[in-house]
Amino acid sequence: MKRLAALALLVGMGAFACRRAAPPPPEPGPVKTPASQTTFVVLVFPGEDLLLHRETRELPELPTGVEAQARVILQELLAGPRTALAPVAWWPAEVQEVFHDGKGTVFVNLTPPPPVATGSEAELALQAAIATTLALNIKTVQRVQLLFGGKEVETLGHLDFSRPLPPRWDLVAP
Repeated sequence: MKRLAALALLVGMGAFACRRAAPPPPEPGPVKTPASQTTFVVLVFPGEDLLLHRETRELPELPTGVEAQARVILQELLAGPRTALAPVAWWPAEVQEVFHDGKGTVFVNLTPPPPVATGSEAELALQAAIATTLALNIKTVQRVQLLFGGKEVETLGHLDFSRPLPPRWDLVAP
């Protein structure tokens, strides 16, 4: 009989304890959002030795799609180097449009340069830095065709700009 009373007492206490042990409802607080993602991109800028030198940048997560990714990467490239390297463009160039043909060629439409004489090194640096930077960061890029003000141009004075060109791995410094 004593056992039965003790058992009843324990069961009753357990049920009471279960009701009391329920946690209180959560209080309203700040909504936690996941930390923003970042991406590291590699840009190449010309150096005094006329080679392209790598500069790594941390950017917010890149958008999806080749065109959108290329636009963000090119805007960062055209913003210029953060080290003692030379800028890629000799004018305040801006990306107007980017197209991808789905076959490895990216068409980059830049604001046209001013009609001033430049050397072949400046033109080569522009062409090579853009094509190599895009190929370094976007696996599907095999060639880049530069357009200026929405038009194909044969030359800016020295080099052939009339066709898509591949990245210039031979110009990247070790």
